Amino acid sequence: MKRIFVIDGLLVPAFALTVATGVGLHWAGHGDSHAVWHAWAVAHSQAGFVFTAAGAVHIGMHRGWYRSLVRSRRLGRKSRVTAMVSVAFVVLTLTGVVLLWTEGANTPLGLWHYKVGLLSTMLFTGHMLRRMPALLQGCRRRRSAV
Repeated sequence: MKRIFVIDGLLVPAFALTVATGVGLHWAGHGDSHAVWHAWAVAHSQAGFVFTAAGAVHIGMHRGWYRSLVRSRRLGRKSRVTAMVSVAFVVLTLTGVVLLWTEGANTPLGLWHYKVGLLSTMLFTGHMLRRMPALLQGCRRRRSAV
């Protein structure tokens, strides 16, 4: 199977786990148990690491698109959304990394990471759904060729 399909196939469950654990972490922050919050924080960090690693490889595989974007200095309608997805990914990654080395619970940075995460969830979901038919078709084509 092509490497791009493997990475994209990994991104889908990694994204779902990152979102689910992020929401769980937020809910746990409203509770009384630090142990529960900590468990959600560890799960979210691990899921986020897998999503970030796969996302970085995914972005690297599309570096030609980024180069053409820089060369042309123009964003088409579809490119604007993909550029927003890319910016959101970078912002979430950077704030997530900073939160690893700070007391992130109930801080302005933690809340900002959460709000940007909610917005990014919508952007990432749209980006993924728009490309899902191509991913599924590529996977089917590769499987039938084997």
